[in-house]
Amino acid sequence: MKKLFSILFLSIFISCTSEEEIKSISKDCDCNKVVEFKTMNIVGVTNGVTKYYSYTTINECTGLQRTSGWVLDIVKIGDCK
Repeated sequence: MKKLFSILFLSIFISCTSEEEIKSISKDCDCNKVVEFKTMNIVGVTNGVTKYYSYTTINECTGLQRTSGWVLDIVKIGDCK
């Protein structure tokens, strides 16, 4: 019973430690990740449909949140801007 408890305790302790290390390594302070975006379609007479994007980014290290103006860049959730 003591062996089972100690093995269980060690496995939980090791899994928590390695998850924390992975989180600290995976942060990219130079990346502002896109967390939300909106699209606006403008129908033109000669050139068809033009799609504009407005997006919100958050920096994982600083927590700074920014919202862009309307741009032609195609964005997806998780992109670095």
